[in-house]
Amino acid sequence: MSSSPMAACSNPLRRQVRPQASAWGKQATLYIACGMLAFAVLALGAVQEWAICALECEAALLFALWAGEQIARESIRVTNSTLIPALVLLSLPVVQLATGRTAYFYATRYTLLQWLAYGAFFLAASELSGSPSARKRLAIGISVFGTLYAIFAMIQGLIAPPDVLYGIVKTHGTGFGSYTNRNHYAGLMEMLLPFGLVISTSLSVSSSLRLLSSFGSLVMLASIFVSGSRGGMVAVVIALIFFVFHYWRHERTSAAVRTVLASVVLASVFVGFFSYERVSSRSVMEATDSIRLQIARDSIHLVAQHPLLGSGLGTFTSVYPQARTFATNSFVNAAHNDYVQLAVETGLIGLLSAAAFLFLLFRNASLHIQRARQNWFSAVTLAAMVGCIALLVHSLLDFNLQIPANAAAFAFLAGLASAAPGDSDHAPEQYSKASSSRREA
Repeated sequence: MSSSPMAACSNPLRRQVRPQASAWGKQATLYIACGMLAFAVLALGAVQEWAICALECEAALLFALWAGEQIARESIRVTNSTLIPALVLLSLPVVQLATGRTAYFYATRYTLLQWLAYGAFFLAASELSGSPSARKRLAIGISVFGTLYAIFAMIQGLIAPPDVLYGIVKTHGTGFGSYTNRNHYAGLMEMLLPFGLVISTSLSVSSSLRLLSSFGSLVMLASIFVSGSRGGMVAVVIALIFFVFHYWRHERTSAAVRTVLASVVLASVFVGFFSYERVSSRSVMEATDSIRLQIARDSIHLVAQHPLLGSGLGTFTSVYPQARTFATNSFVNAAHNDYVQLAVETGLIGLLSAAAFLFLLFRNASLHIQRARQNWFSAVTLAAMVGCIALLVHSLLDFNLQIPANAAAFAFLAGLASAAPGDSDHAPEQYSKASSSRREA
């Protein structure tokens, strides 16, 4: 015997409500992740123990929310191919710990927990951001935060002593914003700036929002120059060139060119008037270019000693003194080149896994950036891709990926850039159509 009419009517309704609830849950998780990243940035870049612990706990919550969404859907759905090399990279420190092939067991375990936290942010962004409407709100939120944070950082940098943050936190004279090193502030702002640029060139927002976004982009760009980070300046210029080239090639419009050129000119005037001395100076606490090159040369010998699996994740500071060829009283806390440090700590396998990850990331992103002025999924993909390019360029000269807040933000942007479009944005519309058809019946 067939089921009752009431039962027959309830099943379609349940099937339509669940996608709607799932879409809202995805967006909420995505916005929670952004809030967590903002907290990590404001907490001095999450370099202190308590902030790292908070970031890891937040990432665990983020993973639990993603897992809960999968359970609610009664299936596990993973669409991002970049997860494969990412999992290989994450498995390397596990192998190092299991086999004892690490120079410092505690450092490897400690850093592995941070990598797992970064993985949670990547997973959330890549699997929960398929909705264009969610991406639109995400881009606007990131742009607003970047603008307000840049205004705060410049005001603090121009009126407060260079060795004090928040009026109470002492640094070594290179701090800016909430970071104890101005280069790391620039690294964050390089990743946030493209979101303001894509809004300022979008055809699907009001002219007033485009104008405000252009102002925000100018503020973020100017703050990079005011910070005095020369690596940040080089990285953001290369990213802007890529951004303009994309619009010239795919969009056939000069809107992006006008926006970027106006921002560059105004930012240059601002910097020249207010902070030329900061740009031209270098703190004694920063590594010189010659020392950076020497560290890289010394590190080659460390890679030769452990060519496949490296010396162990997080062990660079422990193993570098045995290869150092120059005299110094300073503590070498990083390789000042994230690629060199990755090769030392994870070997050629880790370096090749990272290369495969980046290849798949940019391949996936290139499939969805052709209509950035008309489509919000494409716009955010482009912004995230340009932000990743900027930080990867800066990583040749500094160690932004060793700063937890910046590494987590990069992982989040990598997830946005490599994500595939989803259909969650249409769930509410489908539900309304189904309701209308039942009322007509």
